[in-house]
Amino acid sequence: EISETSETKVKGRKKGKDDEKEECKERKGKKHDKESTDQKEFKDKKSHRRNFEKSEGRRKSKIEDEEDESQENPQEAELRNIIQDDTLLEKVTRSLETMIDDHEICQTHLIKIANKEKEIFEFQKTNGTASEDKQILKSMEEKLEELRGQFDEFEYYISDALKAVEIIKDLKGDPSKTREYAQKLLSLIKRTQLECKRLSEALPIYAKKSEIIEHIRNNQVLLVIGETGSGKSTQIPQYLLEIPEFNKVIACVQPRKLSSITVSKRVAEELGENENFVACQTDMFRLCNPQSKIRFLTDKVLLQEMSNDPDLSKYSCILVDEAHERNINTDLLLGLLKKIRSQSPDLHIIVTSATIDEKLFCDFFGSKMLKVPGRVFPVKIKYLPPNNGQTELDMIADLLCKKVAKIKAKNESRFNGNILVFTAGIDEIETLTRQISNQCSSEYEILPLHGRLGHKD
Repeated sequence: EISETSETKVKGRKKGKDDEKEECKERKGKKHDKESTDQKEFKDKKSHRRNFEKSEGRRKSKIEDEEDESQENPQEAELRNIIQDDTLLEKVTRSLETMIDDHEICQTHLIKIANKEKEIFEFQKTNGTASEDKQILKSMEEKLEELRGQFDEFEYYISDALKAVEIIKDLKGDPSKTREYAQKLLSLIKRTQLECKRLSEALPIYAKKSEIIEHIRNNQVLLVIGETGSGKSTQIPQYLLEIPEFNKVIACVQPRKLSSITVSKRVAEELGENENFVACQTDMFRLCNPQSKIRFLTDKVLLQEMSNDPDLSKYSCILVDEAHERNINTDLLLGLLKKIRSQSPDLHIIVTSATIDEKLFCDFFGSKMLKVPGRVFPVKIKYLPPNNGQTELDMIADLLCKKVAKIKAKNESRFNGNILVFTAGIDEIETLTRQISNQCSSEYEILPLHGRLGHKD
């Protein structure tokens, strides 16, 4: 009886354990089914969201494509308008033929020439032969020669433009060359607008344009001495575009990153081209494009390029501007350019400066030299009194605040203008900026400007 009872108890315990296992399995199964259901729902939601994003992406892409199609390239629109306007070529031809006699810009320039001739005549009539008078007369005669040279350059362009018109007329009658006709006519119109602008601005270097281009084409190395205000930094890169042999990139080397950025923007603005045409690269700023024809960069950047391409094979011409501001990078670059010129006969080198040792550079490169007059203005020089214990920066700050107060008192109703202060270095600029800010009224804007500023600053 005892053994039967024990067996019954053991069987009962076994059955209980088995039931517990079954219940546990059942609970696990339900839990697994629930997790599977949740995972399935999650996957369905994720798949639905992914499909929605794809369809939304396709919809947005389609909208963007439609917008791109609706926003036609401005140049394409100009070409289409030229093709549709059958009378445009005749209008351009008549405008070029009558431009010298009728255009307002030409008439204004001719008046400048006549006034300068009259001024010289009156000066000769009323002044003697003193050395100072002779110097003034010489300056006036040089200015007259400059004005005449600028007008001669414009007349020379008009003559070439009329020859180009005859070539364009032959393209107009050929249906297979309609696009080429429109491109050439558009280029001629823009070029004429640019030449009118150059004559209007009358920069001294414009009078030497043809001479500069001829010297560059005939000499692998050329030294251009351009006085301050001649326009050499912005105009020579544009003149280089007119040389057919220069079918590669034109590099314009500036000694400072700030000048590289500002001059590149100015050239792009004058050419009326977008940023893809005129590029700029410094160690902290880069705006480049494969289609860029003119590239402004610092000497440091060009030296880095020469480590990968010693012969500078992608360039037609290297223009080293402001070469008198010599540093280790400039000297190293000039030495390497002298070395590679014999290996790269198609590479032209132009060195420009205002105050360079011309004999030293001509002897170094064995090159020819071309001088371009500048545009100068009278400057009054006044010296500060003894410092009386003040530092130089303190004296400058006091002088500026007094000067501003004096100008404001005299011109209360129309006070406007700028004062430019040059100091020896960045530390002096920052110190003087703080001093002036503390001493002067808050209504004035004090701006530091030096090479360590970021591009936005």
